[in-house]
Amino acid sequence: MRALLAHPWTARIGPPVLAVACAALLGAALVAALGQNPFGLAGRVWGEATRYHGLRDDAAYVIAYATPLIFTGLGVAIAFRAGMFNIGGQGQVMIGGILCGFVGWKLAAWPAWALVPACFAAAAAGGAAWASIAGALRAWRGSHEVIVTIMLNVLAVALTETLAGGRWKSGAGMMSQLPDVGPGARLPRLGAWPEGSTSVVPVLGIPVFPAHVPANAAIFLALACCVAAWAWLWRTTRGFELRATGLGPEAARAAGIPPRTTLLIAMALSGALAGLAATDLVMGQKGTWRQDDGLAFAGQAFIGIAVALMGQNHPAGIVPAALLFGALQRLAFLLSGVPKDLVFILQAAVILFVVCGNEIFRRALSRRRAA
Repeated sequence: MRALLAHPWTARIGPPVLAVACAALLGAALVAALGQNPFGLAGRVWGEATRYHGLRDDAAYVIAYATPLIFTGLGVAIAFRAGMFNIGGQGQVMIGGILCGFVGWKLAAWPAWALVPACFAAAAAGGAAWASIAGALRAWRGSHEVIVTIMLNVLAVALTETLAGGRWKSGAGMMSQLPDVGPGARLPRLGAWPEGSTSVVPVLGIPVFPAHVPANAAIFLALACCVAAWAWLWRTTRGFELRATGLGPEAARAAGIPPRTTLLIAMALSGALAGLAATDLVMGQKGTWRQDDGLAFAGQAFIGIAVALMGQNHPAGIVPAALLFGALQRLAFLLSGVPKDLVFILQAAVILFVVCGNEIFRRALSRRRAA
């Protein structure tokens, strides 16, 4: 048993599994404390989930909720790998989102094969540039990235509000938003509209998913980013240098790895992934940048921190972790008879138990190696 606990793969998989199990037990205890039967509540939730379209709606919503979490969680994970804590995903999402909307609007006449990559590039560049401010200050001035990125979040909200409600504003209404992006910039929904629908939003026509759910092709970009991040981190020299810097900055410096450049690259990549999360909102869901929607959407960046922790800062773990948190968000709409805040308690419990589980397995592995 001790050998199993100390196995490296157990140390990777064990903490998330332990966290989910402990959070489920805690949730059951809280439901019982509220005078409800946990098994009865689970049955009612299952009944709500299967009442209308089986599990199709719920599966599509989980994918929709998980898509931005994959982007933001992956961005946080890359920063963690370099020994930094990027808590500025909110600002990076907003800057990436408004630039994505701007390019999609200004270049609306472009064909889809050119406009879609241009919008992707704008979103990534916006997030990367915004995060690079914190990376440069950390690398050359020693400023702590947590403080800097929190400040940049506030500045990003003010800047996007100024642009969306001023020079780039659409029409004379009260809402701060940009004009719609061109039709070539829209990402198709995963499902198919019912026959006779007049919607202009493109669809992939996957019959499993209903098209009224905002799950869209951004999920494929998110998965591609996971594969690319894995290949870059574990199959390239730069990726090795980034991981080495995170594990031991002094040792990396002694080995000739440039720490400043590595930190800047890590924060730029982290911000680029956060910026790409906005493509889900601008190109897949709304077709424009609306300040209120963007502010609410950018809040997903904070859940991305939990996703990175749950996924052990590994691209292969980010996807199931994002799906788990997406399922928890969907659960909030299916609960009845108990406060919706139970979902937020479960999310916090998962984070707490992951941190504790990591320490338990780390100590077990250390004792095993010392024996």
